[in-house]
Amino acid sequence: MKLLKYIHTVLCYFPWLFIIAFYSFVLRAMLKLGHAPTYGYADPKSLGFNMHHSLVYILLFIVLSEFLYGLLFIMWSWKKGRLYKINALVFLAGIIAIIAMFTFDRGNIGWFAD
Repeated sequence: MKLLKYIHTVLCYFPWLFIIAFYSFVLRAMLKLGHAPTYGYADPKSLGFNMHHSLVYILLFIVLSEFLYGLLFIMWSWKKGRLYKINALVFLAGIIAIIAMFTFDRGNIGWFAD
């Protein structure tokens, strides 16, 4: 059970890692270009940050795949009466932040996904 709690704790922080990695990539692009990147201009893959670009995509894949896992784990924990409240709050806050990011920051998301 300790291993499951440890795995869950680590997975709860991945949404935040994705947000940090994504916006640090955007910041690096801004510094290199001298202006904010826009859709259709300055392809993210051509900036020379290949490792950072790949890291953002890997974290995005992990976050999207763990979205279902996190919700199922929270429901299971709630049913068993062993909800790890801090982890659940961190996970839900991270997912809400990512949803807000995809809703309100379409310029950077569109540029990166281009």
